[in-house]
Amino acid sequence: AARSEACVARLAAVGAVRARMEEARGTLHEAAGLSELLVNIDAVLASGDATRAAATLAQMRRCIDAVTDVPQFQDARQRLAAHEDRLQEMVAPQLEEAIRAKDAEATKAARAVLESIGRGKFVLDMYVKGRLAPVLAAWQSFSAGGAQSFCEWLPAFSEALLAAVDEDALWAETAMPGLRSALTPRVVCEAMEAVATQFAARVSKAADTAAAAGRPPVEELVALRGRAHALAEALLPRLAGCSAAAIDEVLRAVDSPYVGALEGYAPAEREQLEAEMR
Repeated sequence: AARSEACVARLAAVGAVRARMEEARGTLHEAAGLSELLVNIDAVLASGDATRAAATLAQMRRCIDAVTDVPQFQDARQRLAAHEDRLQEMVAPQLEEAIRAKDAEATKAARAVLESIGRGKFVLDMYVKGRLAPVLAAWQSFSAGGAQSFCEWLPAFSEALLAAVDEDALWAETAMPGLRSALTPRVVCEAMEAVATQFAARVSKAADTAAAAGRPPVEELVALRGRAHALAEALLPRLAGCSAAAIDEVLRAVDSPYVGALEGYAPAEREQLEAEMR
């Protein structure tokens, strides 16, 4: 029995050594492959072939995962990230033009490249940036000294925001399937964030203008808050499929400019205003 146990132990030891040798051989193979990839990646990126570059970088990442303990590759992840940055910079103009031209196939191709290197968020960023441009242009079109008051003009801004959500909803679902529930909240929230400071200032000024004209400021604030409610109601059907948290974030973004307008009032007045503005 003792002899059998010793034999089993020797076989186990031999198996362990063999496994370590196989692991070392695999590491050496991956190290050699990584060395070659690091040498060639600049030329691949310079070729302008984004798909090939993405595949090369994905292969580099797999090799790096296998050689993390090899001293000569300690900075490999930093080098990989730098190459991924270069690829993102290379693809960005193509993606921007594809989104602008509503070229679904080109958008999907650029998205596939970026997602393969873990840069899928960049696609959302570029899309939202493109959709915000007309919204912000509409916002800047308001003239404080114009014939329309801010309250009278505000529906035009709401229409621009809704158009940014609606304009290419079907195209976006074709070009970026599965992202619709992420795109709509971001467009609304980032638009409201971009104009938040000016929006709050315009609301406060509208209330002050009403007071100077002998009208109760609360009436102006109630009318303005009504615009927010109308926008929120128009947005809700467009948020179908979004999470409850995303919907709540959108509604708070729409309402946030009016919250600051109440801060200049005493607590009792603010309570009355809040009750009338609901």
